[in-house]
Amino acid sequence: MTERVTNELRRLWDESPQNPEDLVFGITDTVKTSFAAACRDAVVEDFRFHDCRHTAITRMIQAGMPPMQVMKISGHTQMTTFARYVNTDGHTARNVAAALDAFWAENEAGAPIEAVNEHNYAMNNDLSSNRQSVIALKTLPKSIIQLVSLV
Repeated sequence: MTERVTNELRRLWDESPQNPEDLVFGITDTVKTSFAAACRDAVVEDFRFHDCRHTAITRMIQAGMPPMQVMKISGHTQMTTFARYVNTDGHTARNVAAALDAFWAENEAGAPIEAVNEHNYAMNNDLSSNRQSVIALKTLPKSIIQLVSLV
């Protein structure tokens, strides 16, 4: 739990009757009904509780947590399923553009493809997928890669 959640739970406990036999904080509603009521009160439409999972996973990745750690926290065992939860945004697009810029800067400087792979491995700890990505990038015309990196 984060410190923020811990502090909020302590605050709620302090305001409660503090009877261990009672329901947690005296709450009788379910998460589902409470969330639906909160969305209704806030006039939020087309938003499900499960959407929070996508947001949390995306924010953990954006915060720089390694994907394998996030997978353990979220309970994912398959990378393909996990990847559906990571939402792309402007921050992610800028990181991809920066990585492409770095790739071309190294490649134009005459760095052999293996050196570029070693750099990518150090950044991402996944040599096999980076090798495929670098090889795929080398097969695309540079003008396309430069156009994509402007996003």
